[in-house]
Amino acid sequence: AAEVFAQVVRSAQERGLQRLPPIASVGAATNTALLKYSMQANFIPSRAIGACLGDELPVEKLPKVRILYPTSASASDEIEKRLRSRVPAVEFIRIDMYDTIEAKWTTEDIDTARNSVDLVTLASPSAVKVWAQRVGTKQPAVCIGKTSADAAKEVGFSEVYAPSDPGLEAWVDTLVRVFEQKRTETRG
Repeated sequence: AAEVFAQVVRSAQERGLQRLPPIASVGAATNTALLKYSMQANFIPSRAIGACLGDELPVEKLPKVRILYPTSASASDEIEKRLRSRVPAVEFIRIDMYDTIEAKWTTEDIDTARNSVDLVTLASPSAVKVWAQRVGTKQPAVCIGKTSADAAKEVGFSEVYAPSDPGLEAWVDTLVRVFEQKRTETRG
């Protein structure tokens, strides 16, 4: 969404947009994507999840709150709900910038996933959904953050792991820890 948003802003600037409004980013990775286009978030929440953005965005003291929310078509309305609970008069304009489409799997892909995988890494609720539908929920799930972990629990994974703070580095650390734990259990 950050890349598409940046392209739209560039187009608007070419047509006379003088001043960019303040930008909030759900996390550091999104801000990094914005930096590639010489844009920087004015606000990043304490944790890279929508709930924190909705809870922490400093909007209470503003005379008028108008928010443009470029996002995925499959994103929940959690940010809007949390902002409206704090500032009921907020004008919230959601624009779905892209959609997640399930990749096609061959029979061989499904067989490999079902029979050769000891644990699965999942980076989004949509990935959780596809894996559960096609493979099941028997493997331990190592999720990138709380949102994906909640989705994994909801669809029936009994073993779900996620870092306390989302992000690639913490996710890899969690994966290594779980892998080592599982390897020790297998040897034991």
